[in-house]
Amino acid sequence: MINSNYYGLGLGVFHHTNNQAARAAVLVEQFLLVKQELDQERFPRMMIQGMVPLCMAQYPMIFSTTREPAPEIDKLVTYDPERSRHIVVMNRGRFYKVTCFADGSTSKPVNRWQFELAFRGILEEPDPTEAPKEAHLGALTAANRNKWAEWRTDLFLRDRANRASLRTIETAVFVLCLDTEAMPYDKLAHTGRQLLHGTGRNRWFDKSFNLVVSSDGNAGVNGEHTWGDAPALAHAWETALAREIHLAELNKLYAADGSLLPAAGSDKPHHVKAESVPQLLHWHITKEINAAIQEADAGAQKAIAALQLEASGFFKFGKNVVKKMKCSPDAFVQMAIQLAYYRDTKGEFTQTYESAMTRLYREGRTETIRTAGKESVAFVKGMEDPAVPAEAKVKLLQQACEQHARKTVLAMTGRGVDRHLFALYVVAVGTQVESKFLKSVITRGWKLSTSQIPQNQCERDWEMTKHGIKNNTEVWPRPAGGFGPVADNGYGVCYTLASEKSFYFHVTTTRGFATDSARMLKNILTALEDIGNLLPKEAPKEAAPKKE
Repeated sequence: MINSNYYGLGLGVFHHTNNQAARAAVLVEQFLLVKQELDQERFPRMMIQGMVPLCMAQYPMIFSTTREPAPEIDKLVTYDPERSRHIVVMNRGRFYKVTCFADGSTSKPVNRWQFELAFRGILEEPDPTEAPKEAHLGALTAANRNKWAEWRTDLFLRDRANRASLRTIETAVFVLCLDTEAMPYDKLAHTGRQLLHGTGRNRWFDKSFNLVVSSDGNAGVNGEHTWGDAPALAHAWETALAREIHLAELNKLYAADGSLLPAAGSDKPHHVKAESVPQLLHWHITKEINAAIQEADAGAQKAIAALQLEASGFFKFGKNVVKKMKCSPDAFVQMAIQLAYYRDTKGEFTQTYESAMTRLYREGRTETIRTAGKESVAFVKGMEDPAVPAEAKVKLLQQACEQHARKTVLAMTGRGVDRHLFALYVVAVGTQVESKFLKSVITRGWKLSTSQIPQNQCERDWEMTKHGIKNNTEVWPRPAGGFGPVADNGYGVCYTLASEKSFYFHVTTTRGFATDSARMLKNILTALEDIGNLLPKEAPKEAAPKKE
């Protein structure tokens, strides 16, 4: 739940409605349109600088994909569109099936007005006199994988009702979570925790992703990591959000009360079509299943209590200052994180993981950029030495950033070291060859695991600029997302180069160790400011002489 899944927030601006059903309806519709384009291979190909294509093999698995638990190794299953024609909605401990393709078609999504009526019906269902027996069922997907595999086989697949309901969830296009709690974006840490783990019970962590829409109309995603990496889901999510902006700004998507406006030239429907009426899933909760749920829930609550997550934006400068220092923005932030970690640990360095995509190759996933090196150490020590002049510190920063940029290119072009070493380790284990070196390399923990979430990936596939709506990060910066720490005694640091004037950071760690997410986050923000202060202050411009 925390060590495998990750989360992504929506936009920090353009909150058009507080109506939960209307917002969910629009986002579901837009996700289905993205799926339709992927199924028909019309979704725009990702290109580097408009010239070099990237592998898109991960994208079809964004939808209709589930990680099925199995002994020792899970199964990743992507279902055929003929079988996956519905979404599953989780609300107040109940599960609903909602058909999302009209008239038996697999290519014509149900429109947003039908979804709004369907979701409103779910939200207006009276609260049960007592909690549904399946209310904590989602916790099973947060449990130990071998135990969940055993429970799934023995307690669900062998029972007709449970097997049917479970298959409905697993074959769904995705899961929509209509939360009863608000998710204010001015409280990023609270929102991050709600998206990453929720209550530990109100997500289905095995699905490719959960779309979460809170009671105040805010939204985000929880992504499962097995099928693909965050940039793919982030691209689809950003596309859905961008098209929502397009509709809202051009077509007046939402009414004054937050509900959906009717389509031009037609009346708003008042009844859900029979095929899209939500169907409540039924479960046969036995004593054995209840005991399994309680065990899984106890583990989930323990993991949630152990997680410390903090998040914040940095608004004193952004990529504008980085460019003046002639540094790569990503490398600049990585050096700030190195400085922050050194201060946080009172003088320690550690091997640092930053993910680099290898999608220049077919079915490429990631390689490791090892940020910590001789150049980064020299920069950090130079920053902490008051005898080193600012100009020399900037030079050390530039050298460290140049080296980091070189490592990034090597990692992206198949010349990194970590995947190679891992492959050698697997071969050594498989052939029973003892290698102390490989075992040492592979078993070292990553006390500092970092990742940048890209944004503005969808600028080629929607045309807002000609309507006067700028498609850039200054208009709609995204507060990024995050993930759990890789090592209990380390940090997970996720960040976004949000704009020319801002960055966002999400920092996680495990309680009970010397680490502290709030302290580390403060150190990162301070390190950024200290590095920014190396630039000489621009002299104020003299006022032009007044004309007589």
